[in-house]
Amino acid sequence: MTLTSKYYTPELSELHVGFACEYQEPDEVEWTQDTSLAVRDVAYLMAYPERVRVKHLDQEDIESLGFEKDLKEVAGMNWRMISFQKGELTVDLFVELPKDLIRGDGTNGYVKPQTVRIEDSCRVLFNGILKNKSELKKILKQIGYE
Repeated sequence: MTLTSKYYTPELSELHVGFACEYQEPDEVEWTQDTSLAVRDVAYLMAYPERVRVKHLDQEDIESLGFEKDLKEVAGMNWRMISFQKGELTVDLFVELPKDLIRGDGTNGYVKPQTVRIEDSCRVLFNGILKNKSELKKILKQIGYE
């Protein structure tokens, strides 16, 4: 069974102050977690993009923002939808499952950006692709929930 990476190298255009990522110092093996890039960090990482990685959006990220996994889960032949609740707000995470990898939580270890739908009790507020937790936080703020 081949596990795909749960990290990706972000495009330079994704980097901004406050972006959550991990970076690697020259000649270091370990990755350092940084949850709020500073201006000087962005400049450094733009010069060395191979030394930065970002975790794909997953269940752990959504739960860390105060959402609780709902019991509602829908699955198709090669995808799974997992719902999370926080008050009246629902976040549905649609995960495409690789043919050779079916995992219990259905969220960790996939290389594709996740399709996410965010809705309140009466309307869909967002429906689109989110690559990581920083993008989810940005959308929640834009729709007035963070």
